[in-house]
Amino acid sequence: MNAGAAVVVTAVIWALWHVPFQLSGILHIDGISPLKLALTLPIGTVAAGLILGWLWLRTESIWLVAIAHGALNDWGQYAFKYMRESIAPDKALIVLSAGSLTLLVVGVLLLWRDAIALRVVEHA
Repeated sequence: MNAGAAVVVTAVIWALWHVPFQLSGILHIDGISPLKLALTLPIGTVAAGLILGWLWLRTESIWLVAIAHGALNDWGQYAFKYMRESIAPDKALIVLSAGSLTLLVVGVLLLWRDAIALRVVEHA
């Protein structure tokens, strides 16, 4: 399996690993059912996994990836707190989904760009 495919598989496994936390209510947003979160949050988790995987492939620095993971967790906690205090639950889910899809697009583009660059170098 090539490195890009390994990142994708790992990101999907990582997202599935988080689903029980969403269903149990450990990861939650007030006013949004655990089932709705379990159906939407994995998209963001896959996206974060793609970006963290890309960062690992580019730097091979576990420290940089660990700091980035922590920063994503901190941002998520802050965003959930902010949404709980100022946005209606149905709008919070829309904001969360939009952010998740944006991260997904960025992660896919980063991996795709590097895969193309690698092919060009291999054929040169």
